[in-house]
Amino acid sequence: MRAHFEGREAFRGLTLHLALWSNEVKLDGKRVAVIGTEATSMQLVPSIADRVASVTVFQLTAQSVRPEEGYSDRNTEGAQ
Repeated sequence: MRAHFEGREAFRGLTLHLALWSNEVKLDGKRVAVIGTEATSMQLVPSIADRVASVTVFQLTAQSVRPEEGYSDRNTEGAQ
């Protein structure tokens, strides 16, 4: 399901649903908006934050998750 928002028809950038992700999409240096905070978004945002110009997340309701010790630690090479 694609998000509907005012001005969508006039938006000239790329829009895609994360379920239809393509490795051809290059986000480095781009301004990114993510609509929703479900599980996929929770995985995507931290993985792109260091390489995009900005990331803005729009949410209807907050997720009920808590910080997990070590969550932000870098993966070891073998775990990637």
